[in-house]
Amino acid sequence: MREDILPNTYMVPLPNFTTHDAKIEGKSKKGIIPFLKKTFFPPGYKNFGDEKFSPFLQIKKNEEVFFSIPAIEAAINSRWHQAMAYWIRPLCLYAIFLILFAIILQFYKVQDVTEFTQVGSGIFYYIGLYLLVNEFMQIRKYKVKYITIFNLFDLSSIILGMIAVSLDFVFFVPIIYTVVTLILWIEMLLWLRLFSITPFFTFMFILIIGFANSIIFLLVTPSNLTYTLEDKNAEYSFTGPIQDNPVDTIWNAILSMYYLSTINLNSYSDDSLFKLFIFVANVVIVLVLFNMIIALMNDTFKKAKNDGNIGLLMYRKELIDDFERLDIPFNKLQLHDSPYICYLQDPNLMKKWMKKSQELRKTKLYSWFKESVDKENITYDGVDITPWYKLILSNENQDSISTPDHMTLWF
Repeated sequence: MREDILPNTYMVPLPNFTTHDAKIEGKSKKGIIPFLKKTFFPPGYKNFGDEKFSPFLQIKKNEEVFFSIPAIEAAINSRWHQAMAYWIRPLCLYAIFLILFAIILQFYKVQDVTEFTQVGSGIFYYIGLYLLVNEFMQIRKYKVKYITIFNLFDLSSIILGMIAVSLDFVFFVPIIYTVVTLILWIEMLLWLRLFSITPFFTFMFILIIGFANSIIFLLVTPSNLTYTLEDKNAEYSFTGPIQDNPVDTIWNAILSMYYLSTINLNSYSDDSLFKLFIFVANVVIVLVLFNMIIALMNDTFKKAKNDGNIGLLMYRKELIDDFERLDIPFNKLQLHDSPYICYLQDPNLMKKWMKKSQELRKTKLYSWFKESVDKENITYDGVDITPWYKLILSNENQDSISTPDHMTLWF
């Protein structure tokens, strides 16, 4: 480490908090079959108990106050970059899956089947199966714990996408493709949780594209304009020419969704499903847009940002946990498997952490273990922690004023 940055280097007081058991380091298998398996199939999971992994992965606490501790945030940040490098791959695969879904359905809708369409269909099904195998491995590993809203949405979006493309080979049902397309774009928004900052305009742009891509299937042929004239003796009905389709291409559909609050798309079709879709799109796009603008103008945005940071840390902890349990040899993780977590001082980050530490000074970590404990037999997750509990209990009434700042920063 360079001497010029040494004074600005801080260390998290949790040695070996993120290190694994050195006795279970694996070796990479060499050969054609292992190479093909690693290239074309998602990795499986290690058959180890929690005690073989780092203390960081053994923690089961999901309270917000736990993730508010600066030491935990630093530990998560230290492991995140390597985990994110892995999760970028399924994100890219899903993006390709979504793009191919939109392209393939457009070609089959106009009966323009080419070699490109056939190759794209093959790639689409391969990526779909790859993502499905990945989800099924998670189901096998986590069993009941897998059942969450986000995991079920991940699984259903892939299955529905493959079913919709398969049905397109037989018959065309606009409402099915509209709903499935919208679900797939919502799933893309959920994938963006990988990033710490999703710009407001990026979120809105993807939302508009999702609705634009969905409406194309509902408005295949616009309805004719009809006029009715009445006089004292008779009533006359006139039919105008067929209107131009405002969503005939993806670009026109995006523009139509963008100007949705200023144009009336209801006049282009008498279909009740189309009118319902326009209503939902109006409510979602306009309400989300205005609520975000209002939030940016007051303290609600600041509070939402802080709450979002806690949710982001929880999500990253979940992805790190899943990544480090994959069947990847531990010797590939040695670069980031240091017993110490160090980082350079960031004035803004330090200011935020010091403020949070002052708020948490009255809430000690060991207070979480006081919930219905037996003084003679204190356990946590089946592990006897009585000696550790007695040690920290003896310091419970310690004067916090005498504690140095570099200690109060964490607890």
